[in-house]
Amino acid sequence: MVERTALEKRHGGNSIVGSNPTLSARLRRGFVWLIVSCPKGPLRISSTIMKNNKATVYLIAGFIGSGKTTFSKKLESETGALRFTKDEWMIKVFGNNPKADNFAKFDDLLANLATEIALKCAARGVDVIIDDGFWFKKQREDIIKRINSIGANVKGYYLRCPKNILEQRTLERSKLLSDNSFKIDKEMFAKYYSSFQEPSPDEKFIIIDTYQV
Repeated sequence: MVERTALEKRHGGNSIVGSNPTLSARLRRGFVWLIVSCPKGPLRISSTIMKNNKATVYLIAGFIGSGKTTFSKKLESETGALRFTKDEWMIKVFGNNPKADNFAKFDDLLANLATEIALKCAARGVDVIIDDGFWFKKQREDIIKRINSIGANVKGYYLRCPKNILEQRTLERSKLLSDNSFKIDKEMFAKYYSSFQEPSPDEKFIIIDTYQV
């Protein structure tokens, strides 16, 4: 029941899942998956985070279909950093085609939880990758402030791709769902894209063009 207690603390003692036994069980399974599937394993993390090295936090920004998770996995392999891909957590808990009711609430909840755990690791000297898209400028500004506050380095990547290719990839991917993709139709894509705020040059994200990937 550790996971439920942690959620209750994050919401002032009012557990979102406490009144919903089915959702509570699904969340617990999701967190168990997180622990056992971590590439370095929980025991190795416990010893690794005792290092006093200054960690690097890699931020992966980009819209749906830009190749964020593929890039993050490659970066994980090259750097040895711990990767936090929130969508993988969501799919393990809710599946590839979750109901719209309360989806945004739980998406935010798991995004915040993933970021919180990632920054705790970084504060203890472990390099981490936060694969969360970072669609909004304020969101990017806030996470960079938090990273600076724990004394870690920041390295941001923006996976850039034209809208028409993003849409084509997303709709094609929705026909053949994988372990890290949601079902998204044309209307949903247009709605989401209208809220996307592309990183500006002053934000100093490294641009990776993915239109040919």
